[in-house]
Amino acid sequence: MKLNTTLIIAIGAAIGGVSNTKAELVLNGGFEDLTGRETFYNDLTGSLADPSWTPPHWAELSGAESILFQTVGSPYAENGVETALLPPAAGWLPANANGGTCALMLQSYGGGYNGTKQDLGAIVAGTTYTASADFTQNAGGQAMNYDFFLMDGTKNTALAGIDEVTGGIPTFGEWVNKSFGYMATGADAGDELWIVLRARVPASEVTRGGVDNVSVLSSLTSVPEPSSTLTLGGLVFLGLALRRRSRQGL
Repeated sequence: MKLNTTLIIAIGAAIGGVSNTKAELVLNGGFEDLTGRETFYNDLTGSLADPSWTPPHWAELSGAESILFQTVGSPYAENGVETALLPPAAGWLPANANGGTCALMLQSYGGGYNGTKQDLGAIVAGTTYTASADFTQNAGGQAMNYDFFLMDGTKNTALAGIDEVTGGIPTFGEWVNKSFGYMATGADAGDELWIVLRARVPASEVTRGGVDNVSVLSSLTSVPEPSSTLTLGGLVFLGLALRRRSRQGL
């Protein structure tokens, strides 16, 4: 009994190097950071072209980004990426379950698109990236046609994601969570990782949709070095030998 207990403790120490490291990569994913802001969407104090509406840590799409699902038109001329107030301060978007005061409003007109992205740092091979976000329609009821994906910013290629075809169009008055995952390969290592949110519409139509609680969680599992594996094998062999000797002594 004593030998078996000692063996278990030793093996546990040897494989203790196996670890799983998780980290949240998105900054201001809840759009509650109002640093440097003076106006908000739908509080009647600014214009649609006010660049101060773009949330901190996020950048408006330039039009050169890759596509994931369908072709898109030219970017909308006005600023279509805004921090929007939630009820009771304003009513364009429904209140969110997280109790926050703000969300992201994406809007686009006439066959174009608008959106935002954030640089999440260098891609690490073997890491699983799990992205999620809440989506809704605005009070006007226009469909939230969206692309939500991870992009290799160095190669300008889309890696994985969802849109309204695969994820479904949100219902007005509700927030619907969508998520997907991607495991990075050696070919991705060191490239820039971007999270992209983009609204798009057919010609002559308009869309305004809400996004909130954007998250990208990285998860990397570390395995023991070869030397640790050899140590584990040695412990197992030693344990078997000691157990055999113990039985022979009975």
